[in-house]
Amino acid sequence: MQTVDSDLKWAAERLWSEAHRERRRQNEDGEEATTLILIHNDLETYLGVIALRKGEQVTELGFRHWLLTLDTIAWQIRNRLREEFQSRTPPSPLLSLDFLVNSLTFGPERRHLSRSQEQTLPIVLDVEMSESMPQDILKLADDIRRENEGLPEYVIRRKVRDAIDRARKGIWCSGGGSIFEI
Repeated sequence: MQTVDSDLKWAAERLWSEAHRERRRQNEDGEEATTLILIHNDLETYLGVIALRKGEQVTELGFRHWLLTLDTIAWQIRNRLREEFQSRTPPSPLLSLDFLVNSLTFGPERRHLSRSQEQTLPIVLDVEMSESMPQDILKLADDIRRENEGLPEYVIRRKVRDAIDRARKGIWCSGGGSIFEI
């Protein structure tokens, strides 16, 4: 966490402290020591991902380190940090569960699964995606990254995602076989 900008660190600490104190305000039994531990844990996790990203090289698929959380406060803090720091805000470390689930597709036939069948699909985490991705997808993503160099990272990620989606739809609609089918 020492590689994180000190202004960002203090702002994040302030926001996490406010959030935890507000959350526990109604609970009279809330111990201060427990609140401090929770603040420290959330702050270290949130800023830890940002710090890890400083040492990583962004691949054609984006960042490798993410924070998956169901805590809505983390999303509110992300938004408030964006308001305070605007263009100096590092890319969000948060990964939405929706995005993760949608990313774990298993080819075009997944759309034919019922909700209960979909929930039984295995979820694999901590896999280096770029090592197992088909080379055509990686090349497409890399080309899009090169073409859009200099744009904000979130714009580049969106363009990469959209290009891969277009490629998949074109192949599936035409009925042609491809590496995009799993």
